[in-house]
Amino acid sequence: GKELADALKGYDNLSELSLGDNEIGRKGCIALGNLLSHPSGNLKDLNLENNRIDDDCISSVTNTLASNKKTSLKELSLSFNCNITQAGWQMLSTCLQNQDSALEKLDISSTDVTDEGVIALGSSLIKNKTLKALDLYDLSSDGRPLIS
Repeated sequence: GKELADALKGYDNLSELSLGDNEIGRKGCIALGNLLSHPSGNLKDLNLENNRIDDDCISSVTNTLASNKKTSLKELSLSFNCNITQAGWQMLSTCLQNQDSALEKLDISSTDVTDEGVIALGSSLIKNKTLKALDLYDLSSDGRPLIS
């Protein structure tokens, strides 16, 4: 993961990156955070589905998105990453509240988001002005409906 993200730093015209099913790990997420913060970067679509992403990994990506006004990322897929806890969802919700966020589409389907995570994400949407699409398919692993 890290080697690939580091190698991609020079490709300023790269607009879409799909790293699904690659188990990129913490170092890969840190490298992706660095890639997203690159001033001449043009990455608009990042697919990180099914990478066993945890709170440390999500922190690396969301910190960049929350603090960088120049990020061009519009679509982010975190689907099938079930190791994200309440703390990770809180980090993501803080990122979504950032008024400089460019994110328009977020896929968190099949991630086992807890009730607390759903509440944190829901409250962040009140302040978010850019998100246009949110994929919440199959959030609960226990079979309970998210909305009853």
